[in-house]
Amino acid sequence: MGVLEKTLNAIKQRAQASKSILQALKTGHDEGKRAAPARSSRNDAQIGGRLDWGSRFTRNGQEYQNVNFQLNKEAKDSSIKQLVKKNGTHKKYAEVAVPVSDPQVATEKVEGGKKIKLSDQEIAAAKERELAKRRDNMFKDLNDAL
Repeated sequence: MGVLEKTLNAIKQRAQASKSILQALKTGHDEGKRAAPARSSRNDAQIGGRLDWGSRFTRNGQEYQNVNFQLNKEAKDSSIKQLVKKNGTHKKYAEVAVPVSDPQVATEKVEGGKKIKLSDQEIAAAKERELAKRRDNMFKDLNDAL
């Protein structure tokens, strides 16, 4: 596994431990803002990379926003430092489009041939599962794009 894959994996581990990326996948953010991990001198040095929000667009009625994988100049890793020196901090090593909207989920289920309305908690849990799938697909697509 190369330095880019290791860095992306470290970002993924942080994102999976945080619910903030799930909330952000509902609405997106301003272009250029940090998507993950949280901006801090410690994260920037230890992890060495980041995901930034890119441009927004609509395709087939669905709103998307690009997510860009970039490296940090504060990185401790010497390989990352060399890449930053060569390419700068704004080089996009991978870019993927992710849906940014409140996920649409079923509000009813069928049991014994009868439709039953789901509780607010069941609907919220289904939305969170859908957002987690988006997050996981985003990281898979970013890794595939490297």
